[in-house]
Amino acid sequence: MFRNALKETLPEYMVPATFTQMTELPLSINGKLDRHALPEPKFVAVDNYVAPRDEHEKDICVIWQDVLGLQRVGINDDFFKIGGESISAIRLSHRVTAELGYQVSVANIFSYPTILSLLENIDFNKQSTTYGEL
Repeated sequence: MFRNALKETLPEYMVPATFTQMTELPLSINGKLDRHALPEPKFVAVDNYVAPRDEHEKDICVIWQDVLGLQRVGINDDFFKIGGESISAIRLSHRVTAELGYQVSVANIFSYPTILSLLENIDFNKQSTTYGEL
């Protein structure tokens, strides 16, 4: 409900990935917001879970799960809606390149934020020859 209303007026990248309802905000002894006392956001996939169907999807799902600290990631889960951000996109890019040898740039992750869209738009037959090629 909130997300849909925000999508009407804000660009996609400005719509929060999660909302946490609180009865009151934690304050420091100075009366300011105590950011350290705020609860950790809980990221959940809003799309229906679709399990990986082949080895490419399984391998990438495992890396996404590890980078994001999640138990389960489906091929339709949006990287940024389930807790990903620019730093974790960099880590993801490096992990996919280092562990699988596929050339996946950070720009690719921003352009294709689901495993399915990434696989449909990236040539995964083209392997990286060195770790530095992103």
